[in-house]
Amino acid sequence: MEVNRKLGKIFKKILTVSLIILSSCATIPQKQLPDAPPPDMLLLMEARNCLDAGELATAEDYIKKFIALYPSHANYPYVLYLRADISFKRGNYLTAYQLYKMARKLVRDPQLIKKIEKRMKTIEIILKLKFYAFSIP
Repeated sequence: MEVNRKLGKIFKKILTVSLIILSSCATIPQKQLPDAPPPDMLLLMEARNCLDAGELATAEDYIKKFIALYPSHANYPYVLYLRADISFKRGNYLTAYQLYKMARKLVRDPQLIKKIEKRMKTIEIILKLKFYAFSIP
């Protein structure tokens, strides 16, 4: 009987200490998780990832979905750039060049402008080489 009473007191003390510890944990500031990107940016990120992985059709699907959902989005110049990259990787150089040219007029990011201009120069060289290859008898 005495043992049961002592065990009961020990159990109450353990329970009290546990409740104190748990209540103090609730006041410890929790680490904030980073916010997930908004749905519009997530679509563009997925398109870029698919493009980089060589999944051109899937990248194009993400871009089409983006345009359908956000037809006048501020990142539309970047969408043109992605579409141009897809055309370039498919070997549709004239289409790619036209899309790069449209994107170049709208893009404000200096790094992206450099990428676009470099790609446009590459296309110009490719097209000149193709022209000269066909003109040689």
